[in-house]
Amino acid sequence: MILYEDVRDLDPGAFLEAARKRTAAEAGLLMTAWQAARLPADLQSAHAAKAAVTVPDFLTYARLINTGQAKAMLALSGSFPKTILAGISAGMAVARSPLRAAKQDFWVVAEALLRYDLALLPAAFRGPVLIHPYLADFAFQFERRDFLTRFFKGAWGRFEPGFHTQQLPLALSCAVRWNTVPVICAHPFSSSSGAGSGVSPDLQKSPNWAGCRFIGDASGFPEDLQHRETLGAMADVLSGFIQRYNG
Repeated sequence: MILYEDVRDLDPGAFLEAARKRTAAEAGLLMTAWQAARLPADLQSAHAAKAAVTVPDFLTYARLINTGQAKAMLALSGSFPKTILAGISAGMAVARSPLRAAKQDFWVVAEALLRYDLALLPAAFRGPVLIHPYLADFAFQFERRDFLTRFFKGAWGRFEPGFHTQQLPLALSCAVRWNTVPVICAHPFSSSSGAGSGVSPDLQKSPNWAGCRFIGDASGFPEDLQHRETLGAMADVLSGFIQRYNG
């Protein structure tokens, strides 16, 4: 069973401390792209096989931009060269639709932030990269197939593409119709829903979906329930869980 500890809310100092503490841990870290960019080479190697990344860090970036702290956003990665390259990558999304960008079109901004974060990822990282649930669910709700398919097409061969979702039935319906099968799908886990997955057994048995790992997000559970044995007993059809980092 796969386990991820969610460290995405940690500030730079606390994140690096957590990364050093967890070098030999069984669970991997679920982090942001700017956090991954901050990892020194030894920690990149230690976490490369177990980590997963959420892109973009939508809420943090939105808060900093909306409060006039764009410089703080650019400083998060701790690397000026990486920030420059990421900014160039983001600028390509803006250059493709300058009129929409001038009007602060949501999807142009979203793609720019997505490209920015993908460019921050360490070159050696090949693990799961999941679209933030807000962006993924907006794309599903508003039928923005283009947004998801561009991400998936650009991802193959570089890392394992997937998404977070808080609307699992809608997400799976769109993914099936769009022929966009994630390598990993993270969704809220409910201990009161039987197996807890909400995933159709027929879908799981489909050859096209055989490689998809469904991960239950249990980070909102009480601490005494966030243990491998407890979670495993509540759901044996999931590939793993996300649990809260507790230091």
